[in-house]
This record gives sequence, C-alpha cells and structure tokens, in this order.
Amino acid sequence: MDADKNITLLIADDEATIRNGLSTVVPWEQFGITIVGTAEDGREAYDIIKSCNPDIVITDIRMPGMDGLELMERVRHDRMQTNFIILSGYGDFKYAQKAIQLGAKNYFLKPIKIDELVTEIRQQKEKILQSNHIHSYSSYLNVKAEPKEKFLKKLLKNEFYSYEEIRDEIGRLELKLNDSPFRVMVFSIEGKDDREQEEEFQQINYLMDIVSQELQETRYEFLVSSSCELLTIIHTMQPKSVPVNYRFLATRCLKQVNRDSTMDVTVGIGKEGTVLTDCSNSYKTALMCLSYSFYETEQKIFDERILCTTPPPAAANQMDYNNLIYSITANQTEKIRELCREYFSQLLYVPMPSPNYIRGMCIYMITDIQKALGSQKELSQAEVIFPVNTIRSFEELKSYMEDFLIDCAGKQQSGGGSSGKQIIQAAEYYIKTHMGEKILAKDVARHVNLSDVYFTSYFKLKTGVNFRDYVIRIKIDHAKGLMERMPHKPVAEVAAAIGYDDYRSFYRVFKQNTGVAPSDYNRNNEKAP
Repeated sequence: MDADKNITLLIADDEATIRNGLSTVVPWEQFGITIVGTAEDGREAYDIIKSCNPDIVITDIRMPGMDGLELMERVRHDRMQTNFIILSGYGDFKYAQKAIQLGAKNYFLKPIKIDELVTEIRQQKEKILQSNHIHSYSSYLNVKAEPKEKFLKKLLKNEFYSYEEIRDEIGRLELKLNDSPFRVMVFSIEGKDDREQEEEFQQINYLMDIVSQELQETRYEFLVSSSCELLTIIHTMQPKSVPVNYRFLATRCLKQVNRDSTMDVTVGIGKEGTVLTDCSNSYKTALMCLSYSFYETEQKIFDERILCTTPPPAAANQMDYNNLIYSITANQTEKIRELCREYFSQLLYVPMPSPNYIRGMCIYMITDIQKALGSQKELSQAEVIFPVNTIRSFEELKSYMEDFLIDCAGKQQSGGGSSGKQIIQAAEYYIKTHMGEKILAKDVARHVNLSDVYFTSYFKLKTGVNFRDYVIRIKIDHAKGLMERMPHKPVAEVAAAIGYDDYRSFYRVFKQNTGVAPSDYNRNNEKAP
C-alpha cells in the first residue's frame, strides 16, 4: 500500500438506514478513508471482501443468511487480512466475547455514537499505516514537532478527558493557544490523481510557508493532516483585543497562492468555539463547509453561511422511479438522460443543498433501481458507492449517473444471463400451473428472479400487454375451455377453478372480456353442434 492511497472501508448491515447513513453522513474522504461498498448481509459482504480486500469492515452481528460472526470466521479461515469492527443491537456479552475471540478490534452497541465510531476507525487507520511501515505526510513534515502534532490530533478528535489535561499539555509544549474563542480553518489543495509524491511534498510545504507568513501576527497553531490538507487553529481575539477577520486572512493567503503558483486551494472556516474542547466540532464544521466546493462555484472560501439549513421535502425519499425503470428496460437512451436530469433538478430543492444529501439520494436511487431490475449480482455495491462518494463535483456526478443508468440499460437489453423468451415462458408456466390461485405479479416476479416493478415493466415491453390483463385473459380462456368440455359444471365451480371465490367478481370479469354472462356462454355452447 502506498502512502498516497486511502484506507478502504466496507459497511455491512441489514438495515438500509444504517448502511446509507454511515456511508454518506461521515466525510470519510476527508479522513483519508474510502468506502468500497456496503452489504446487506454477510454473503454480499464476503464477496466484496474477496474482490476489494478492504482494510476495515464495519459489520452488524445479526444479519440474514450469514451473520457478522460467521463472516469473520470465514474471512479468518481464508487468511484474508481485514480489521473488523462489530455493531449490534443486542447487549449480550457472549456476542462481544465471541467477536473479540475472532479478532474484532472493537464492539459498538446500537444506537451508534457516530463520533466514537469515527474516532475508532481513524485510530485503526493509523495502526494499519504503521503496521505497513507507512508514515503520514504530517509525520514526515513535523518530525521535530511530533509531541505537538500528537496533541493537536487528540484535540481535533476530542480525545482529552478534561480541560485541565488540555491546559497542562499546552503549557508543557509551549503552544500559542489559550482560553479565548477560536476557529479551525482548513486549507485544502485540490489535487490531481496523477500527482507525484514529491510534488505533493512541495505543494504542502509551500502552503505552510504562505500560511505562516500571513498569520505571523496572529495567535495560532497549525497541523498538516494529509498530503493536501493544512489545519490551523486561530484565536478570534488577538493581543490588544483585536478581532480576527478570518475571510480576510484566507483571502490574503489565496491571493499569494494564485500569484506565485498554479495550485487550486480552497478554505473551510469552522464555527467559533469558546473552549478548546470544542476543536472537534469546529473542525467538522470547516470540513462540512469545504464540501460545498462540490458545486464548483467561483467561491474558494466557505464558512457557516454556505451551509444548507433547510431540510429536504418529505417527498424527496418517495420519488417515483417507474418511468426511469421502464426507460431502462426499453433501452431509451435519450429518455434516460432526460429523466436523470429531471431527478437532479428535483434534488435541488434549494440552490445548493448539502452535498452529502445529493450523494445519499444518488446512492438510494441506484440501490432502488438495482433491486427493481434484479441486478444486484451484476452491479455490486462497491461499483455504486465508491464512485459516488469520490466524485468531486455536482456536474461530474450528473454525468456519471446518466452514463451508469445507460450502461445498466445496455446490460438489460443484452439479456443479463436470461433471455427474454425464457422469462416470459417461465411466467406463463407459473400462471398456468397456479390457475386456481390469486396470481400476483410479485409472486411471478419471484419465480423468474426479478423484482415485481421490473418484471411488470419488462412483461409489458415484451408482450405488449399489462400483466394483470394478461392473467385475466388466460384465466377467462381457461374458464371457457372448462365450460366447453364440461357444459354441466356449475358456474361457481368454474369460478373457483380459476381462483375466484366471489361469483360476482367472476361474472363481471367474464362478461367484460367475452361480452356475455357465464351462464349464457354455457347455454350457447350446449346448443352448439
């Protein structure tokens, strides 16, 4: 593993809200952690582990099919190197004991405290890097300041037990921090994927020099947290009670960067903290503000004013994908693009909603479409969540989604492993062998290994008839055959033979489809030569 590569993470839980929440709410990329996928059970998680070899797996204990403990046992048996963190809604010590015996790094009970889980993941990341003899950029650049670096990292992670402990460390390390209010600022270098390690060193060193020059009259401390991120803790009130204009400071730094280099730097300014134990919250706010560079505006400095505080409409989680599903089954490329653009327009309920909301809704849509098309095996979760969470801009995400769905349509058109003729034949066989039952689309869809939404769209596309109308037609034809072969059979028994317990319903449907009542049809056929 190279130093410029992220630690990889897989999330396995049978509760969709937990999977999607953990994968989208936490800004993993800002912590140098990449989500390679989510899984709804142990079997799916095992397949992703085999293909992606994630460094860390967060898994629930209780899952259908293969649970978390069985997953750990199988991975250990196959000698795959993965660190497990266990989640459980059951406060039973025997599960924790078993998980620890299998090598789990930690055990969290639901409801999960996100901050504690993130702290654990980040600690595991550092241990993994150390075990692979990888040293972070901050360690390389701050060798002489290692005690200060460790202190600032603990401060940002909120790992101190008391303010007295913080104050003692500040005195021991002679840091320029005190009890006055402060903000955390994050300077982020928008990097290219093909940057050489030496270029990254040069850029972060250059940025450190500029920030140090501009802040020399200011009470502050800074920390290099990655090859492209510089954090500064700056007090809002300086000596002689002079307030700090954070945007002005950031603007000065960016002007110098733009004048002397080609680096693309953005700045996130966290909310004000009143005591140093608030550092973690200020840092998180700065990262949240910084995430709005997703919209690629001309803006380069982001503070709390950019944050969207308007909750999404209730209808956002109930969007109708039926038209899109049908367009995919029909391989209507332009219609897919049109519907995808409409979808993104609906997501913009305000000009710039939270980027995590946009990413989360895209993941929801792809997951729902996958289930509707019955294509979970063809399109793994790793193929969905990883690119959505790593795409840097709104426009790039729109293009990705269009291309993804069009590619999905192409796979469906090519057959996806089962020919259309075989699917229709299997559906017809099911209908004819269950004639005396109430036949529902979901039951037939399950029989042919498709979702009910996709099956009904696909059935109409291939036959030109709605599934419900087709079933009624088959049943009425069967009823007519019974009455022709057995003219003395009571109409009520004919109705029951095709799944109608209510004679009136059968009478109405039969007359609607044949133009005559069942009793009239029966008498007519008795008189027939």
